[in-house]
Amino acid sequence: MKTKDLKTILGNEELSLEDKVAQIMALNGQDVNAAKEYSNTRVQELENEVADLKAAKKELETKAESYKDYDDLVKFKNDTLSEKENGQKIDYLKKIGFKRPDLFFDKVDWSKSKYDEAKKEYTGVDVDALKSTYSDLFTDPTPGRIKFGSVENGKTETASANSSMNNFIRGIK
Repeated sequence: MKTKDLKTILGNEELSLEDKVAQIMALNGQDVNAAKEYSNTRVQELENEVADLKAAKKELETKAESYKDYDDLVKFKNDTLSEKENGQKIDYLKKIGFKRPDLFFDKVDWSKSKYDEAKKEYTGVDVDALKSTYSDLFTDPTPGRIKFGSVENGKTETASANSSMNNFIRGIK
């Protein structure tokens, strides 16, 4: 109800008090009905928005489940690549002559190294420093020199109690 309309009704001297009240109530009823209509429309709009948000939430939850599977696949891929890289490192250490590369490769600084796929070796690893520092873990991988006990390949072993014991331990009769 507007102030102008209220002044017009109250200023009309031809109307009785009851008619004035009835007109004011009619104007007020129109305002209440308009507010009620707006309120009902707004409530319906908000309910539609809530329904849309619930549907979007459900869709996001469904997508999140699929991303969980994706995250598992990424973790599996990274673990597999890490295992492959560790295998390459161990093979490289075997190639250059370290006795127990699986126990040794943590002592090597791999951060500066780069794997050469063609040569199957790492560049950037200071092999000479490693050999001097960990000489007890290193064996010269010279081809043709295989040692069994105290006998080198190509030499004959004389029978002795010591060699008999070595053969027994190795399972040779």
